[in-house]
Amino acid sequence: MSALPEATIALIDAAKRFAALSGRFTPHDALPREALQNPGLAAVVASALAEACDVDLDGTGRWLLRSNERRFVLTSLRESGALSAAVGQRMALGYDPETRQLLAAALGTGDFAETVVERDIADPGVDQARIAAIVTAIERAGGALMRFLAAAKSRLHSFERDERRRFVTEQLFVGRVEEMTALLDWFKQGLDQPRARAAYIGGIPGIGKSALLEETVQRIEAQEAPIVVRLDFDRAGLTILDLLRLTMEVARQVSAHISRDSAALAEARLVAGRVEQGSEQFIASDASKFPARLGHAIGEAVTTSGRPVLLILDTLEVLRGRGEQHPVALFEWIDHLVNAGVKPLHILAAGRGEALDSCPDRIGLPIALKGLDEASAAQMLAILEVPGPSRAHIQDIADGNPLVLRLAAECVRRFGGAALPDQAIDRQITAPYLYRFLLSRLDDPLLSALANPGLIARRISADFLREVLAPALNLPPLSEAEALSCFTKLAAQHWLVGPDDEPGFVRHRPDMRHVLLPILYSEQPQQCARIDLLADRWFSRREDNLSRVDALYHRLQRMRSGAKPPRIAPGIAVQFSPDMIAELPSTAQAALQRSTGRRSAQFRTSAPSGRKMDEREATHEIIGLIERQDWRECRYVVERVLQAGEIDPDGDLSTAIMTFHWRVGEWHSARQRLRVRRPAEPFDVAMMAPMLGVTLLEIWAEAGGPEIGRALRDVPLLSILGEAQQQPRSLARIGALGFRSMALEAAFHGEAYDREPDPRTYCLVHYVHGHEGSAGYQVETIARERMRQRLADGHSGDVPAGPMAVASLTPYAFFAATLALQPGNQWIEEQAHADEARLSRLPSLFGDARFNTLSDSPIAGIAGLGLFAEWAEATVFFRPHAELRSLATSAERWRRVIAGDWRYGRKPTGWLRDQWSPVDSSGFGSIQAPLVLDWSLHARVLRLSDSHDPETAATEELAGWAPDGDPARLLQMLVARYGRAIGTATLMDNSLSRAAHLRRHRVPAAFLPALVVLLDMVHLSLD
Repeated sequence: MSALPEATIALIDAAKRFAALSGRFTPHDALPREALQNPGLAAVVASALAEACDVDLDGTGRWLLRSNERRFVLTSLRESGALSAAVGQRMALGYDPETRQLLAAALGTGDFAETVVERDIADPGVDQARIAAIVTAIERAGGALMRFLAAAKSRLHSFERDERRRFVTEQLFVGRVEEMTALLDWFKQGLDQPRARAAYIGGIPGIGKSALLEETVQRIEAQEAPIVVRLDFDRAGLTILDLLRLTMEVARQVSAHISRDSAALAEARLVAGRVEQGSEQFIASDASKFPARLGHAIGEAVTTSGRPVLLILDTLEVLRGRGEQHPVALFEWIDHLVNAGVKPLHILAAGRGEALDSCPDRIGLPIALKGLDEASAAQMLAILEVPGPSRAHIQDIADGNPLVLRLAAECVRRFGGAALPDQAIDRQITAPYLYRFLLSRLDDPLLSALANPGLIARRISADFLREVLAPALNLPPLSEAEALSCFTKLAAQHWLVGPDDEPGFVRHRPDMRHVLLPILYSEQPQQCARIDLLADRWFSRREDNLSRVDALYHRLQRMRSGAKPPRIAPGIAVQFSPDMIAELPSTAQAALQRSTGRRSAQFRTSAPSGRKMDEREATHEIIGLIERQDWRECRYVVERVLQAGEIDPDGDLSTAIMTFHWRVGEWHSARQRLRVRRPAEPFDVAMMAPMLGVTLLEIWAEAGGPEIGRALRDVPLLSILGEAQQQPRSLARIGALGFRSMALEAAFHGEAYDREPDPRTYCLVHYVHGHEGSAGYQVETIARERMRQRLADGHSGDVPAGPMAVASLTPYAFFAATLALQPGNQWIEEQAHADEARLSRLPSLFGDARFNTLSDSPIAGIAGLGLFAEWAEATVFFRPHAELRSLATSAERWRRVIAGDWRYGRKPTGWLRDQWSPVDSSGFGSIQAPLVLDWSLHARVLRLSDSHDPETAATEELAGWAPDGDPARLLQMLVARYGRAIGTATLMDNSLSRAAHLRRHRVPAAFLPALVVLLDMVHLSLD
């Protein structure tokens, strides 16, 4: 069977149609009623839908159909004339505002009629939220409205540009002539350096870094018309750990600048965002690789435009806060962009402190901002219309600090020069003094009462004033009109608040919070605690992402008053800026950093020398980095730990280091560290952090020693194992650990299903006496369907069946893909690229079928063909590698179990297929034969032996496995290494017995079928 039943395909199409006509949706809502009535059928439909979606985007469990899938479905509906009916059916099911806009745009009706959209884009009075909604709806719906997309994006870009201009105007940019000249010269000079370097603006908060950066950009834009790309690492989701997303963000911005010529680039973005069949498990490892095809598409677009690129890197201290190696990785990624053709490229960067101290050679022009000089300070005060007699006094107390200059000017403007502090005041408390003075003298008494201490809140709206601050401060209830009036007055205090991303909100200025918060929490702790409590509840009731961030922020602030540490969702926590983190109590900061993998002060370049290592803190840090899959930074920390001196080989820190090696595929190194620790009892493992405990269980299960047997009978450990088995392709679920636990658990039925089919179910149904049902069939069906969808255009050949198909679900390939990303291992992926191209078109393996390669995920591609174990063994045969060899051994053991040859200690009750196996020479049928090999090898040997020209087929198969394509040389290597075993095999008269003998002598499974056949066809010299 090469495809799913037509009825199942129809249900999958219906689920995808629901998703295409929805914004973000709950997966259960997308499944047709017929599927929901049958759990097995629901599993198949959900699996197919999941592969077409981005899942759990915002921590709510909702999915979103990918752009290319949505475009295909909607185009099909339009071309068939079924779009209107489909929209009507979808509307009858209920919808949220996001979906309503999509449906209206799809039909071009209501507020998304062509005339309305065209009018709104051109109307300068239409706000940013409406334009953003138009852009999103058109991108999703496509159709006739696509002709307005470029204009809508241009209008949206103008909002962002105007906001930056307002920022510069509000900052009253003055002076900085010397710095500005240096930056403009930096842009004009030729950039032929082999490695990217930046002009870096550094300085303390409030000194004017962002104002100088924006003023420079505006002047360059006026003179040179560059393509401006902005990467602000303070924004949610922008991380160097996801190079695919980062590169797609560059592509998006470049596309917006050259909208009329960006069709090819837009197509490249769609292709890059597509998760190809068979590569779903490898998304995490692929994200950390530079997407070369997309990079070259950006480069071609830039070259065609004839314009230079100006890359703006703001808030680099956020990036630096995530790890020492993040700035290093950022500039290596920029090097990839330049090499892909994104040039000429000029980089302007800004950050606090030494944000680039881990890569100082990447600073081409350092701009260290100090206070304004006297002339510039005087110019600022003149612009602020400060009376002459007060200017000298202000300059004396400000010492050139732009923040103090603005606050002092506001004091004089409103209350006269007598309101200024005495010149003898400590300059470090000048800003707090002025801030408190202004806050206490707001014109509106109600606003003054609400603002102090109400401004511990980051974001404020009229409803927030009425529903949170008034009750928290025991003020009389506010009417909506009173709250709106008060909010309007607050929004006019530009020295205090600024605009927020969400309409109807203002944001307390970060520089002001830096001054005010310590004072408020110190002087009014009880009132602040009540505000944080009510603010937490208020924001928690809202469903938008910004509110979830604020709810967690106030929850963490409540730890000041003794509240327990809250549950921290990493997806929300990573959106906290350094300013927000710095505002939290130290205990909350530590909890937040652990949840997101943000680095502590240990092992920093800036850390004080001589500090003793805190092993507990180092352990938490390594675990957090592993959870984020920040392998580069984790390796950096591990190396610093080992350099710091000896550690307890039996302690948690040593186990954390072992876990790091295991997770990046360095299994030999992990086992070496395990060998030097004393045997651990199950109780000790149960007391470890779950990740460490599960890793020990996985290592024991792969090794097969007595430890795993004792551990799997320990109740506390079973609870840890049960949680780990919720991950679809984890080793705890379907690796050696999963199979060993299955053998001990007679009640296992294989009913649990989240997104992936479970190979254990397949084995139970096909190899264990007394187990019946369709679950095993579904595993094989899904695996074969994924293979079928990778068939090259014009090829409809059959695809492997049985265990040769189920082998494509191997959990071990992911570790090899991660191993290939580690230093010195790039050759592994390069080898996989070359091997996948040959193997995907090898007739002796796949007959007439030809498969598309996964160029960005070659190891995933090989795994998807069901050949990962064979490939890994073959690779280390040609190029020995201790880490990959360890992985290959485990992968081959797993492959044999999938094919009926149990290799994990005691067999499950009723395991029969070590005596009989359903194979024939085609590998797809069902006859009874004694099993001397596993099912798959048995089928491959018979298939070659029974082919029309066995010698030619076997020679071609060996050539397919040989990196140089030379079968004769490969035969010579096999004879040299396994000569004695081959000599004995030639004396046997049965090809299957020969194969079994050679397998016992560890001849790689990749070469074994061809070698067995050629023993009959050629005379091998064994001298």
